[in-house]
Amino acid sequence: MKRFNFNLSEIEANYLQKSSIRSKETSIQFLIESIKLMAVKKPSAHITTSSRISLIVSNMSRLFFSHGNKIVSVNIPFYIYQGEDGYLHFESKAIGEVTPFLTSLALSIVSSSHFGKWNSIWDYIDLFDLHDDQSDTRTEQFLMDFNNFFFNLMCTEDGYLRYDYDNDPDRVDPEYHPEHHIDIFYSTSNTFKVGLRGALNCEDVISILDIESKCHFILPPN
Repeated sequence: MKRFNFNLSEIEANYLQKSSIRSKETSIQFLIESIKLMAVKKPSAHITTSSRISLIVSNMSRLFFSHGNKIVSVNIPFYIYQGEDGYLHFESKAIGEVTPFLTSLALSIVSSSHFGKWNSIWDYIDLFDLHDDQSDTRTEQFLMDFNNFFFNLMCTEDGYLRYDYDNDPDRVDPEYHPEHHIDIFYSTSNTFKVGLRGALNCEDVISILDIESKCHFILPPN
């Protein structure tokens, strides 16, 4: 198992947590913004901040984002390796290297108010009049490659999970909304909570989701 930690400033952490993950597009937005941040920061040798990203690469590839009272984890559908320059690099099976241009293009699409209103990726390409950064012309091969890349993002299982400590007296209920809980899935039609009897830290959440660690057990209600 490989692990890469990134210490985050308050500005960086608040930026990643600026909106809740409630849909496929916000899930992709969070993933891409995290990748763009990790691509320009070298992994930290030591954890020195309370807000951070921990990236676990093994039989699973998962991102763990810790900030405030929340820990969010999602699947990363890319091959990840550390280059000789010390920076992380991401590759997609659909297109190879995940470049800043690709991530910016995908981010523009999922952040657009037009997202979901058209039938295909080509409508978005035409809307933004986006270009291949190598030749500055929209080549058919580039558009096909990007279509495969974006299709892969849309079809990838997110694996979303969030640990939350919520002590808001207007929300907390010991049986329906306990202070310490895990939210699994993000859409209203699928999400559910697993109540906890105490707090979890990032290492606990990593252990729960790491397929190479021992299983954790949910006890039946009393």
